[in-house]
Amino acid sequence: MRKEMKSLHDNQTWELVDLTNGKRAIDCKWVYTVKDESTEAAEKIFKARLVAKVFGKRKYIDYTEGFIQSAYDPYLYMKRVSNTSFGLILLVLYVDDMLIAAKDRSEIIKLNVQLSSEFNMKNLDPAKHILGMEIHKDESSSKLWLT
Repeated sequence: MRKEMKSLHDNQTWELVDLTNGKRAIDCKWVYTVKDESTEAAEKIFKARLVAKVFGKRKYIDYTEGFIQSAYDPYLYMKRVSNTSFGLILLVLYVDDMLIAAKDRSEIIKLNVQLSSEFNMKNLDPAKHILGMEIHKDESSSKLWLT
């Protein structure tokens, strides 16, 4: 938990301010999960996350430039990078985990460089898991799916 708090503080995830009159603070809680269930290690690695308890629907947010938040999934952001089919870059953000997906690898690299200039990030190997789902890739058929 201390490591997670340090990461949130180092990345300036939030700014502590006085609560405005008539407003109420959003509740939060710490959630602990096993970092990688597939590991054979004798000692499991746990991940601590500070999660806001926000209930209710959010409306579609349309930004004139940049990413558009999905109307169906609040963790998914999309940006059109070309007028071709699959000319999108997808950004999945959940607390401090991120997944970037695009058909054009140069778009992934460009976004990663931009985000790395703003935030302290670790660029890990190709993703095998995201949000508790396993990522499968079949290069021979050019298919990607989650389970």
